[in-house]
Amino acid sequence: MLDAIFENLHILVKSTIHFGYYFHTSGAVKNSKKQKKWLKKFRISAL
Repeated sequence: MLDAIFENLHILVKSTIHFGYYFHTSGAVKNSKKQKKWLKKFRISAL
């Protein structure tokens, strides 16, 4: 039970780091169209 929770937390932390890195490097805040496209890709790859 605990193992599953930790596994999910690990995945969440990893995705958050990837997300933050993407945001930081691409200036995605300025380019919302690109951001939305990437978000779709991100959701698919996160599943």
